[in-house]
Amino acid sequence: MKHTVANPRPIRLGILGLGRAGWGMQCKELEGKEERFRIVAGCDTLARKRERFAARYDCPVYRRAEDLAADANVEMVSVATRSGRQARLPGEADCRR
Repeated sequence: MKHTVANPRPIRLGILGLGRAGWGMQCKELEGKEERFRIVAGCDTLARKRERFAARYDCPVYRRAEDLAADANVEMVSVATRSGRQARLPGEADCRR
C-alpha cells in the first residue's frame, strides 16, 4: 500500500555550492520537482556564481555557509561543495536551530 500526504508543502531548500555539482547537477535534477522542493537560497564564494543563481531563482544568495544556515526560510541545505570542503562545514554552519 502506497502512503501519500495530500498537498504537502514543498521543502524550502538552500543550495551550498553553485558550481558544477550545485548549479550543473542538483539544480537541474530539481527541475520538475517543484511540488516537493522549492529552491529559496544559494551560497557560493564566487560572486559571478551567486549573481547567476539569484537571477535564475530570484532568491537570496550568500557568500558564507553560516549565513545560508541562518536564513530562517531555509529548511534544508543541499551540500554541493568539493568533497574535501564538506567535512569542515558542520563546524562552520550551525544548522541546529
